[in-house]
This record gives sequence, C-alpha cells and structure tokens, in this order.
Amino acid sequence: MEQRAELPNREAVARFRRERIMEAAKAVFAAHGIQGASMRRIAQAAGATTGGIYSQYDSKQALYADVLSDSMAVLTARLETVRGAAPEGARLEAVLRTIFEFYRERPGDFDLSFYLFGGAEPGSLGRELDRRLNAQMRGVIELVAAVMAEEGHGGGESAFPAAVGTMTHLFGLVLMFKTGRLRALRQDPMDLLAIHMNDLARRRGAGEDN
Repeated sequence: MEQRAELPNREAVARFRRERIMEAAKAVFAAHGIQGASMRRIAQAAGATTGGIYSQYDSKQALYADVLSDSMAVLTARLETVRGAAPEGARLEAVLRTIFEFYRERPGDFDLSFYLFGGAEPGSLGRELDRRLNAQMRGVIELVAAVMAEEGHGGGESAFPAAVGTMTHLFGLVLMFKTGRLRALRQDPMDLLAIHMNDLARRRGAGEDN
C-alpha cells in the first residue's frame, strides 16, 4: 500500500514563512534603508500579506532588528567554528578572513550592520532593540579580542580597544571592496589584510601591544 506523503508540520511552515519574510526584509532594507522601507513593500517582496507580517512583528524596526540579529548570530557561529578549527598562531588571520568573506558573500548584511537610515548615518531602533544588537556586536569584537590575546597581541584592558581598532580596519577594507574602490586602485583585499597582520606582528615583537 502506497504511503501518503506527510504534510509539513506547523513549525516547518512557520519557519519557511519566517525565512521568506526575513530574506525579503533584508533586500528591502538594503535597497531603501529603514526610512524608505515599509511593511507593505516587504510583504510584496515576500509574497505575503501586510497583516501576516504584523502578526509576527509589531513594527518595521522590530523586523529590522530581527534580520540584523540573525545575521550577527550566523557570523558569530562561523567565527566560533573557525576559532576552534584553526591551528595555533593562525587563528586571528582565519577569524578576520572569515569576517571579510562573510560580508563579501552577504553584502546586504554589511549595509544592515550600519543601521542604514537612507544613508550611512546611525540611528536608533529603540532602547531595547539597540541594546540587544549592540550586545551582539560587542560579542563579535570580544571574540576577536580573545583571539588576539591568545596570539600575543595584547591583553587585559588593552585587548578590547585593540580588537576595536582591528575591526575598524577590517570594516574599512570591506567598505573599500564593496564600493569597488580596491578594484579601481588595483589592490587585493587579502594582500591588504596581510599587511595589517604583519603590522600587528611587528608591534607584538616590539612589545607595543602590552
């Protein structure tokens, strides 16, 4: 007797719908910023109803925060995996390369991470949402700080500022790559990252990180 195919359960259907909404929202936010985006636009892109989205999110700010939070969670998971797998002495470079590759694969996520409000100026999603997203970003930087400390690039109170400096350099690299400036200047982003790694190694050797 032929067995009937099982219908997807409610959780699977809900997960599928959420993923469609998230992907549509990411595209709309990346294209229009949060000011230019609307729940109607997102609903149209997702093939859903506006009411269906409002049943899950009470505002576009909450949806924006969920999209960005999901992006940060995926990035953090990748970094944890790379940190555990990379050989000693090569972890920092592996982690930084992973961050670069993550945003190269997902350029819309890079835009979202800067809270695009019709441009590159930061804005507020509300105190609680800001707090949650800032905590996730701090978690990424703290992971980089821990890897830097493991490889001798400072420690203690200097670890976090050193990691912020390195992340600032890396985000600038991603931005220059994303906007085509590196191609225009005929520069390879991995070569430039290697220069930064060499600078860190020289500072470590000179004891400047301590």
